[in-house]
Amino acid sequence: MDALIKWRHFLYSTFLVSSLVGLFVVFVAPKRYVASASILPALDEGTTVLMGTLATGLSSVLSGLLVTPSDIYLDLLSSRAVKEELIRRKGLQKRLGASNMDDALKLLDERLSVSYGVSGIIRVTYEDTDPKFAAEVVQEMLNILDSMNINIIKTKGRELREYLEERVKEVRDSVSAIQDSLTALQKEYRTSG
Repeated sequence: MDALIKWRHFLYSTFLVSSLVGLFVVFVAPKRYVASASILPALDEGTTVLMGTLATGLSSVLSGLLVTPSDIYLDLLSSRAVKEELIRRKGLQKRLGASNMDDALKLLDERLSVSYGVSGIIRVTYEDTDPKFAAEVVQEMLNILDSMNINIIKTKGRELREYLEERVKEVRDSVSAIQDSLTALQKEYRTSG
């Protein structure tokens, strides 16, 4: 009991300081809102790619590992190109008070989080003092990802079309050469078919 009496001023002052800090946090500090979205990329066989075909420089170490669509989406969402596009579309350089794009990227990284768990679900979160704006930023990230996917699909489709057109031309040329050979053979042996 004597120890409590000796330390009572310390205990009272600790309680008072803690209470004041708590009141400051509750009433004075700006409120922060977090908006988040979770996405699960399609998991079909056509979208799983061997990392060995994508890896550069570390192919001997990484070859044979599978890259899932979640890995690709995570890399896209974390890329500088996507973040710069987000900053431009939402006017974040001005809103965050950044003097240039590099500063805006650093400030964006403090508020934006892109992660995924073992299940492959990607979670995008953004923290801001305005809950509506935070939700708009997350939605815009997903819009940018969607437009990138559309461009990738268009590019892959165009490459496939060009490849197939070339193959059709080669097959036609082969068929034409075989027909010419058959016609020559029929003329030589005077057969009709």
